[in-house]
Amino acid sequence: MKKSVLLVSLFFIINGIQGQCFDPNNQNILIKGSVVIPGDVLVAKYFSFIEEYAIVQDTITKKFGFINKHGDIVIPCIYQHVKDFYEGLASVFDTNKNKYGYINKNNQVIIPFIYDWASSFGYDLYGYLGFKGLAFVNIGILNEEKGRMFPTGKWGLINRNGEEILPVKYGYISDVIENMAYIIDGGRYDFPRSPDGSRIWEVRGKMGFINCEGKIVIPPEYDINTAAHFEHGTVTLKKNGIDYMFNLKGEIINK
Repeated sequence: MKKSVLLVSLFFIINGIQGQCFDPNNQNILIKGSVVIPGDVLVAKYFSFIEEYAIVQDTITKKFGFINKHGDIVIPCIYQHVKDFYEGLASVFDTNKNKYGYINKNNQVIIPFIYDWASSFGYDLYGYLGFKGLAFVNIGILNEEKGRMFPTGKWGLINRNGEEILPVKYGYISDVIENMAYIIDGGRYDFPRSPDGSRIWEVRGKMGFINCEGKIVIPPEYDINTAAHFEHGTVTLKKNGIDYMFNLKGEIINK
């Protein structure tokens, strides 16, 4: 017999059962609070159903899994970290391998556990909309640095087959603006700690841009300017003291 965590139905929404509410923006049900069933204590707080699945946590093991809209546990709570399903895959963290990989809705491993960080497909490293069909992945990032603006490790992009579309070798990939993102060929340089123990660092290397297919359209040969982004189809970068204006095709248009 399948374990059931929560029964979700239109009847519950209409009658306003405590612990549930309706999200008019995405037509999903948001779950609040916890439900106790024999052998398990599962909690789902403020997670909505994405692609028919919602994240739940076992409050004893502290690990995560998924339920469907019928309340059935479709993926057991065996992962330390999980992200919602997007484009049919979910980024999950396997504590045995200490790495991220991707599973499908049958809990089959589609992309192996080889990454130190991995975004949802179609989203960037900050959880904002990224490139459709691509995920941001990292090798070398440390747990304590996952929230840093320019973390260590190397970044790249993969597709849903696990193929590297942008090699995992760049010091940073920015958020996406006008279907473009800048990349930094380089990394973070740490200075000796200050007397108060704080860490001072800066990013060194060269900057370029990739398009929505993960292809380099402006090679990383330009000075780092993290404020630079495409606006109305153009961006200006500096090299050897000279400003170059590019269009979305990577063509210089201010010659």
